[in-house]
Amino acid sequence: MAAVLAAVSLFTTVNAGASECYYSNDLGLRLSYEEYAYLSQFMDDKELDLFTQEEANYLIGHIAEDGVETETKYIKTEVSADDGTVLSEVYMSEEEMLDELNGTSAAITDKVVGYQYYDGQKIKYDHSSKNIKKSERGVGVSMNIVDSVSKSLSMNFSVTFGTGQKTFAASGSYQHAQKDLSLSKSQKYTIGASGMGGVFKFKSSVESYYDDAPGLMVVGSIEV
Repeated sequence: MAAVLAAVSLFTTVNAGASECYYSNDLGLRLSYEEYAYLSQFMDDKELDLFTQEEANYLIGHIAEDGVETETKYIKTEVSADDGTVLSEVYMSEEEMLDELNGTSAAITDKVVGYQYYDGQKIKYDHSSKNIKKSERGVGVSMNIVDSVSKSLSMNFSVTFGTGQKTFAASGSYQHAQKDLSLSKSQKYTIGASGMGGVFKFKSSVESYYDDAPGLMVVGSIEV
């Protein structure tokens, strides 16, 4: 999930021709001016930093159709026959859906990327970075705030996962260390719902370093 950030990216690629590449990123995304202008109605440049061409194409084709929802209280699931006939429709609250999710599994792919933006510059953390920690339950990134930052600071993080489950939940959290610690100490955690923000279960030796900020859970349903 991409964080919503207010700062404007300084890494946009601009060409003169409207049909040529107006915006590009490190993941191979290339947008014309018209495509960029359309997507900019729904997200900023820092969020676009996290999109591949395939993902952007999907958004361009589906945002108008599906809309952009900020809150979902109930989730609809359908069971369909091979001919497309809907056999049943069920609406569940998020709490009821979570009860159904016990045992849900997912595979983390190599499409993991994070960015730290500071004073008009950026640091990229990809799937091979030592700052990334993967486990069977999820993935995290440790970012050391640049000491020289003076004007602006923001961060974002994106993970693509695969699952064969019909319903699934994804949790995310940002925890801020309130005093200095090493990279190795920052990664002394496992991922679990009982941890800080519903994600980070820190070892007792480093737990007190963090501010225990709340997290966010998104519950979804897909047709398989």
